[in-house]
Amino acid sequence: MELPSTDRRIFFLAVNTGYTKNGIPDRRFLEFYAERSGNGLHCAIVGNVAIPNGHGTNVNTPKIEKLKIWKEIAEAISDKGALPGIQLSATWLGYSGNKRFISKTPEEEISNYKRIASNFEQAHIRAQYRSLEEATKTAIDCGFKHIQLHAAHGYFFNLILDSRFSKHHQLASELTQHWLGNTIPDGIETSIRISTLTGAHQFDSIESSFIEDLTSIPFDYHDISEGFYNIDKKLIYPSLNEILAARIERTKNIALRNPNNSFIASGKSFALTSTEMPKNVHIGTCRDLIANPNFLQDQHNGCKNKMKCHYYSRGKSTITCGLWK
Repeated sequence: MELPSTDRRIFFLAVNTGYTKNGIPDRRFLEFYAERSGNGLHCAIVGNVAIPNGHGTNVNTPKIEKLKIWKEIAEAISDKGALPGIQLSATWLGYSGNKRFISKTPEEEISNYKRIASNFEQAHIRAQYRSLEEATKTAIDCGFKHIQLHAAHGYFFNLILDSRFSKHHQLASELTQHWLGNTIPDGIETSIRISTLTGAHQFDSIESSFIEDLTSIPFDYHDISEGFYNIDKKLIYPSLNEILAARIERTKNIALRNPNNSFIASGKSFALTSTEMPKNVHIGTCRDLIANPNFLQDQHNGCKNKMKCHYYSRGKSTITCGLWK
């Protein structure tokens, strides 16, 4: 395995641990990130945090509030040498995650997403961006130095920024750029997580400007993911080599088309760092660091696809790993 070049930054990508009570992180949450934020990591992004008045992905989703624990989490990450990051997200009233890994009716799910997105009126969209601004200010006050917008996996910001789903996509793009320019001060990194595919093959085969639309928004990093949660989770959490290789190749092609942007490659991208990657692609890792907090020092001992980290699909309330003692 070839190590990434020194000019490539390494990110611990967002994960929803479930270590919460009533939306408030507990000590397990803090310890989980503190253990994994050293050894040269550039940034640890605390995952899938619901904005005020925004619905989470499940009942164990954390919610950003002005609480001491959030400051402690940011400090714990920073003390280990990494930039404390936070991923801000929202779903909608009535959202329910599919526990199946692959939907039996992907095109029907696409129709459901279109129907849901069509019901988001401008007033609701504007209100969610006000909540995003409030969440951002709270996160920065708590010490977070990297803010990521979760616009992937079929969640709220994904749908409203995609012209294939939302008639208000232009408004959403303008509000996103206003949020970047007016809420986030200098010195704070930004990123956006996007899904290049939904997992519904017929829908994905239709040519779209979605990727070009989002890469034109001036985030510091574009975090490339794939899959909608209720359609194909194997794209979100790829394990097979052919799926991993195809994902990295798509990331590579996007980066080559946008040489002035910086990208984060995810999906066990450490396993493919020996491939020829553009210099504007940085390394994102998640399951390897979940399995082994010291993975950056011991890269032969990472994720073994035990699958227990997919706690929601297994009917559990918190993340676990088959490699943990």
